[in-house]
Amino acid sequence: MKEIIVIYGDNNVGKTTVINEIYDDLVKKGASIKNAKTQQGGSRMDFDAELNYNGKNIALMSMGDSVGSVTTVIRKYKQSDILITAYNTKHATLSREWLKNAQKITIVRKSSATNSDNSSVLQQVLALI
Repeated sequence: MKEIIVIYGDNNVGKTTVINEIYDDLVKKGASIKNAKTQQGGSRMDFDAELNYNGKNIALMSMGDSVGSVTTVIRKYKQSDILITAYNTKHATLSREWLKNAQKITIVRKSSATNSDNSSVLQQVLALI
C-alpha cells in the first residue's frame, strides 16, 4: 500500500459521515466499484469498500474505533494504492501494522460534526487522491 489517509478525530465528529461522502463523491466522478460496500460493526453506516479512480485502487474503511478492525482492512486491501480510514483519538498511536504496510501516512483532523468541517475534510482528502 502506497498511502494511508487517516481521518482522525474524537467520537461523534463525523468521520464515518465524511468517508461515506468521499465514497459517494468518487462514484459520482466515475470511480468503478472493485469491491462493493460491506457493512462493518454494528452501525449500518460503517463499511469497507474498494474503488478504482483515475487508475488508482482506493480502499475505504469508516469504522475507526477499533485498531484491530482497521488492521484487518489494511491486510485485506494491502494491494490498494490508497486506504482512506477513520481513526478515533482514543487510540494513542497508530498500529505498527499500519506503519509497516504504508509508504506514507497522511493525517487529516476532523474536529467537529458540522457541515463546514465535513466539507473541509472532504476537500482535503480529495485533494490528496
